[in-house]
Amino acid sequence: MVAGFLHDLGKVVLLQVDGFLEQWKEHMLYSNQNAFEVENKIVGTSHAEVGAYLLGLWGLPSMIGDAVAFHHNPCKISKETEWSNQPVVTAVYVANLLIRDKDTASFFLSLLARKDAGQATRWKEWTDYVLDCTEDVDES
Repeated sequence: MVAGFLHDLGKVVLLQVDGFLEQWKEHMLYSNQNAFEVENKIVGTSHAEVGAYLLGLWGLPSMIGDAVAFHHNPCKISKETEWSNQPVVTAVYVANLLIRDKDTASFFLSLLARKDAGQATRWKEWTDYVLDCTEDVDES
């Protein structure tokens, strides 16, 4: 749960960089780059990497730092970090996906449900629950 709360901590840090927001908005309006590419162009790194680095300095467990570092690309975890942290990284990735893009999230979760047919009903219940929560957030 802590990893989920902290997954975008790097955005807060980047917003403290003088002129970052103005440059970010301009690049997002006039380029075909995604937010990660724009962050890298402006400051040479991403909010995920900044947040994970800060959490490491604070001495938080690697599981939390890895979830923050890889919340947009959990596939990198097997190459760059401890495999035992993979479930937390995946949970934060899926939660972030569910909040940001409900259609993609539903498709992704349905693929996972098909992969493990014994869990199919649990995936449906979980997806429905999270989508209900996001509707509550959207309405407020």
